Amino acid sequence: IGGWFFSSFFLLAASAFLLWKGPIILPKENFLVLAASDQQLNSSSDKPDLDERIMILEQFLKEKSSPLATQAASLVQAADTYKFDWRLLPAIAGKESSFGKRMPWDKQNGQSSHNAWGWGVYGDKAPTFPDWGEAIATVAAGLRYEYYNKGYIDPEIIMKKFTPRSNGSWARDVKTIMEQITPQEQNESKDQSLSVLPF
Repeated sequence: IGGWFFSSFFLLAASAFLLWKGPIILPKENFLVLAASDQQLNSSSDKPDLDERIMILEQFLKEKSSPLATQAASLVQAADTYKFDWRLLPAIAGKESSFGKRMPWDKQNGQSSHNAWGWGVYGDKAPTFPDWGEAIATVAAGLRYEYYNKGYIDPEIIMKKFTPRSNGSWARDVKTIMEQITPQEQNESKDQSLSVLPF
């Protein structure tokens, strides 16, 4: 009985104390810390981490029997460097050269031109690259400085400059391929694409 009495008395006393002191209000800084933590969690889930994107892209390109499958890491890293959607380069390659399987031939050097994007191709002019690394770096930089920095920030608008004679099928096909790579919205990449990088 004594234990029960003292327990009840303690609970009543604690309740009376809280009523007398009023509600406990956490400092504003505590809520700011919680909000920041939620924001970090949300932002980290917006975009798959680098390794996951490489694995997704490599598997996709392997399924297409693309010679670019071995360049998945370079494609993703180039997109991150120049701040645009990591699916764009492989999608354009898919449209322009069936993912690098149908490219102009470098007659002078007797090898593939490595120009899977139809980059700079006009009439008989067909630029070539010595290897995939230089091709990816050149096209990625070109997309940033000649397109994104000038307001060409999505396939429909890019098409107007990249292939102005298209009836719209180019943009539709590029977007379809991007969705095939992964339908997940890459919010962080989309936000970065709106920024302008200096020369």
